[in-house]
Amino acid sequence: MTIRSGSLDRSLTLSTETQTRDNVAQIVSTWTVVATAWSERLELRWSDVERLGVSERQAAARYRIRWRTGVTVGMRATVDGQHYRVRGVAPEGRRDALVLTLVSE
Repeated sequence: MTIRSGSLDRSLTLSTETQTRDNVAQIVSTWTVVATAWSERLELRWSDVERLGVSERQAAARYRIRWRTGVTVGMRATVDGQHYRVRGVAPEGRRDALVLTLVSE
């Protein structure tokens, strides 16, 4: 499977949570950008929404990016200023692409 470059029309930023302790020993969480990739928004199936258990206040989405290592569930994805939590990572083809299932935070 090949990905047409023209279909990758949205910038998607992947971040990982980093926890440190401040000067009074409290845990502080920050997000560290791991990668920025061009992505394609995909149609979200109703079965995906049901399986994710998304509430009415949350948005769910699926995006396709070119294959890359290190993408895991629990990362944060930011698209068009909207923050999502990565809930699923599915390889597509022979290391051609990854399909990310996202739920808004």
